[in-house]
Amino acid sequence: MQDFRKSLSFKAIEQAALMGDDLAMRDAPEESKFDLDSEDGQTNCKNYLSCLERLFQVLNVKVQPRMYRSKFTKSYQVLYGSSFHGVSYLTEILDSAQESFPHLWVNGEKYVFSENVITSGNDLFEGFM
Repeated sequence: MQDFRKSLSFKAIEQAALMGDDLAMRDAPEESKFDLDSEDGQTNCKNYLSCLERLFQVLNVKVQPRMYRSKFTKSYQVLYGSSFHGVSYLTEILDSAQESFPHLWVNGEKYVFSENVITSGNDLFEGFM
């Protein structure tokens, strides 16, 4: 047990658990949603998501290729970075998932989400909780 506590795996798991405790929740207790509107909430969530990515690397979690991202516009490719194999979690995706909006406005154009996208977003948020 002592050897495991000294291992990189244990340190990565411990760090992820501690950073998860730092995630800020909204003030309204009935909402049970993350505060991703404030600067502190954004920063804590970004740090936590980065920590999860490191944990996956340390534990050698196999990540599915993200080749579909090569079809994204240049603006979105910049958000996700150049690697199509990394996880690259974004707080914006988590925020959209927790809000369950049926549409999104981008540059004055309305994009309506399919039922599958909304359901997948709800599943993502529930799994994250």
